[in-house]
Amino acid sequence: MTCFRLFIVCLSLFAVKLRAYDIQAMSLEEKVGQLLMVHFIGEEVNDDARKLVQQAHVGGIIYFRTANGLTSPDQVRRLSRSLQDLARIPVFIAIDAEGGPVCHLKHGFTLFPSAWSQGRTGDAHLAQQVAFASSQELKAVGINMNLAPVVDINTNPANPVIGIRSFGSSAEVVARFGRAALDGYKEGGIIAALKHFPGHGDVATDSHTGLPVTNKPLDQLEKEDLYPFGQLAKEADVIMSAHLLVPSIDPDACATFSSRLLQGVLRQKLGFKGVIISDSLLMDGALMQAKSVENAAINAFNAGCDLLIIAGGFSKKTLTTADSMCSVHKALVDAVRDGRISLDKLHTSLERILHLKEKHALKLQTTSALKTAEHLALCNQIAKKSVEIIYNHLPADFIAKTLAIIAPEALTVELSQTQMAAKASKIMYYKTCQPSPEAILEAQEMAKSADVIIVLTAYNQKFPGQADLSKQLVQSGKKVILFSIGLPQDAHVHPVCSALVATYSPTPAALDAAFSLLAP
Repeated sequence: MTCFRLFIVCLSLFAVKLRAYDIQAMSLEEKVGQLLMVHFIGEEVNDDARKLVQQAHVGGIIYFRTANGLTSPDQVRRLSRSLQDLARIPVFIAIDAEGGPVCHLKHGFTLFPSAWSQGRTGDAHLAQQVAFASSQELKAVGINMNLAPVVDINTNPANPVIGIRSFGSSAEVVARFGRAALDGYKEGGIIAALKHFPGHGDVATDSHTGLPVTNKPLDQLEKEDLYPFGQLAKEADVIMSAHLLVPSIDPDACATFSSRLLQGVLRQKLGFKGVIISDSLLMDGALMQAKSVENAAINAFNAGCDLLIIAGGFSKKTLTTADSMCSVHKALVDAVRDGRISLDKLHTSLERILHLKEKHALKLQTTSALKTAEHLALCNQIAKKSVEIIYNHLPADFIAKTLAIIAPEALTVELSQTQMAAKASKIMYYKTCQPSPEAILEAQEMAKSADVIIVLTAYNQKFPGQADLSKQLVQSGKKVILFSIGLPQDAHVHPVCSALVATYSPTPAALDAAFSLLAP
């Protein structure tokens, strides 16, 4: 009898440890706080961070280079540890680490290839290896959630926001590589978030700056954009909603605010049981419908989102302070108190969130696997299989000529790590991705002392000034090589040059692989 009682006591203690968070003992403010994932500005814990974690009780923090520095692995690791030390309930620490163009960890970390580069190899196992390697590096600095992989199908050449962030233009390819990436993140112990439901690949508007619309009928959506989510929903822990209008399912509300899409399609039809996370509610695609961030948060939660991202939007200064984020927290608390948000629904979402936290333990890892030889070799392997010469009219001896490189300032870190840069006599960076008339004149002057100029192009549809730059260089009579880091059609706005190479990634491995193809 004594042994039996001891067994019951031990079992009870184990159950208490397993269910570390007692929802009934939490205040309403604590419960609501767990729904929020926010950012703060600072390279270390400061008053804003304390206010968000200890007063608003936020459930997660998302890192950005523009907000948090992320200047070295040590800095990121210290920041993560300090944030967890503040929290009574461990916080999700998230980042957009998709690889390729979406990379916030550039200093001391491996610069992994884009999803499109991975898809071009045809080998989904490489995508699994990339996700696992990325997981090791994220865990080493206390990041426990990656807002990836992207499982949008890039079928619209005019798409301004997805492009090489997608694994491909085929639903089957995207689903296969998405599954491999998901497996890699699971093996690596990182929470992954499939995005952007119900599919952001066939639109002509960026949801950061407007409200995209996809006018496909339901049967076409099921065969295309919804297909990867249908294949992977039951295997995923987190799925992110898109600020995207789908009139064939809901003509009035974008996916983030649509119970028809989040509850009717994602949960009931596709069987998703995990956490639905919104894309940032500071994006114009959301604010155009909700009019305020507070309304956006209430509407998104009532539609079916469990976790609400209130982050980014650094151009909207009034929306990025800790006080403004706390006002969103207060608006949600008030909405529960006056019945606009159901307490039962709050508890249901809270259970999903806390279960995910318990499942992953959210502890800072003590091991370090940063920028290892194996990780760099993986990047090189993918680059060699994915980089492509679109055309080449260069003379065989061009490599012996004087070489100059012109690139957007955003690619400084990547280019500085290449062998190609070491061969250049001059490198010029222009601010932002839109070269000014003054920058074009400076580039023309620099080109006078070079025989061959490599121009790195990025996001050409958004920044037509890049085409003006290359046009002026071509007219100077110099040999001009375009390295398109996006899709090849992105470079078609440029004049015909001596060579066009599609790297499909801005990474050092991709840039060096492209240069090696031209000059073996």
